[in-house]
Amino acid sequence: MQSTPHAQSAQSTAKPKLPQLLVPAASSLSAMQIQLVVACGRDRAIGERGAMPWYLPADLKHFKSTTAHTCLIMGRKTFESIGRALPLRRNIVVSSDQSLAHTNPNIEVATSFEAALELATVMPAAAMTSCSQSAVQVVPYGVISIIGGAGLFARGLEVANRLEITEIAAEFPQADTYFPEIDRKQWQVEALQPDIEAEPCYYFCAAEQPQDFAQH
Repeated sequence: MQSTPHAQSAQSTAKPKLPQLLVPAASSLSAMQIQLVVACGRDRAIGERGAMPWYLPADLKHFKSTTAHTCLIMGRKTFESIGRALPLRRNIVVSSDQSLAHTNPNIEVATSFEAALELATVMPAAAMTSCSQSAVQVVPYGVISIIGGAGLFARGLEVANRLEITEIAAEFPQADTYFPEIDRKQWQVEALQPDIEAEPCYYFCAAEQPQDFAQH
């Protein structure tokens, strides 16, 4: 793996003056960047009994800036652990329970991972009515962020072209959910930034696939 300097452009997470409607900047999945955003331990632990086994404010801030103005794809359990639709993002939940959208009007429900990817490239159902209102700011996105859980991460590795990983310098023996193993030969590290004030120390890692690498 080759490390290269990288300065990620900061996304504005300030509360907008007008309500925002996120719409896809392209109608083709191949024109989108697909990133996996995850925090995990050395043992690839990502969850314990439906929650993260740590609380790291700096990582939450990193997650917010990394996923702002992108389209989120998450599983039902991940959505339930968050408890609400995240602002400044389009929220798509993969679930067979279509009633989730009725009780949570700010999310969209897809019945499969493939359906979620397809949905992320089409205009939201509310767009036609919202766009006719002058008090709505339309914001195009070109990034799809897959944020869990483990099953969607495994599927996401088949199509993703970027990883955003917070690697925590600790192991979590009580964890029951793990991030899939990565074939590091398929990824090129472009940023590795330690948070030296953290206890224990952890790293913000960004990796992209080389342009000549083709997903199978």
